[in-house]
Amino acid sequence: MKQLIGAVLGLLFGIVLLVLGFVQKNKQDNYTETTAEIVQIDIEPGAGDESDTYHVFVKYTVDGREYTEELDESRSSYRVGDTVKIKYNPKDPSDLTASGRWAMVICFIIGGIMTLGFGTYLCFGAFYIFKRN
Repeated sequence: MKQLIGAVLGLLFGIVLLVLGFVQKNKQDNYTETTAEIVQIDIEPGAGDESDTYHVFVKYTVDGREYTEELDESRSSYRVGDTVKIKYNPKDPSDLTASGRWAMVICFIIGGIMTLGFGTYLCFGAFYIFKRN
């Protein structure tokens, strides 16, 4: 029974990874690229051995309207005043993502496929065990 639960969790996790990968791919394919300026960086100190968390806010203009939003990517090398490439949703310009995140998209999709494959393998193994007993 434990094998079946692990297999189902593996399948679900694989599906989640694939969905996240395709959502990010959609953003990279269909969002509009522009340049944004970093206007604020909030640093949340990590607890114990954890590293600090950086919340990076960028300002950009779309159709004459200025937006200030939190970027979904942060690096300790970012500084206020730096410019970064972003992509925003043309239907909702407040929805943005960092530009050029193809490595993450590929990791999600490959990770999802591998996890689905392993979950499927575990499912067949669990059913084989149940069938034998």
